[in-house]
Amino acid sequence: MLAALLVDVVVDSRRTRCGDGWGQTTVLETLDGLSWAACEVTVDTDAFEVTQSGPRCLWDELQDVYIEWLYAGKPERSWFGIRIFPGGQKLWLDHPNHTITWSGPREGNRRKKGTPHRQTPEA
Repeated sequence: MLAALLVDVVVDSRRTRCGDGWGQTTVLETLDGLSWAACEVTVDTDAFEVTQSGPRCLWDELQDVYIEWLYAGKPERSWFGIRIFPGGQKLWLDHPNHTITWSGPREGNRRKKGTPHRQTPEA
C-alpha cells in the first residue's frame, strides 16, 4: 500500500555500516529527480535522521501513507490487488470492488522548489 500510494516515487533501502554497528538507509526519489528524502537509522540506538529536499516533502508523504495503512488495520501485502484498464489502474483491498483512494499529500507537504528540510527526533 505504501509504495502504491506514493505516486512516481522510487524507494531504495539497504543496510549500512555505522561505526561499530549496522544501520538502515532508506532513500526516496521522484522519477523526475526533483524531490528526494533520505533516512538513516542506527539500529543499536534507534536514532534516526531524515533529510529531504525538492518541491515534494517525500518523507512527510510517506508518513501520511503509513498512517493510512495503520487506519486500514495494517493489511498484509497479499490482501491487495490491482486492476489495470485502458484509462489507468486502481489499487484495491480485500476485493476488487473495494478500491483504495488517497487524496495525496497534505497541503503542508509541498513547498517551494529547492527549500531544504531536515527532520530529527525530539530529544
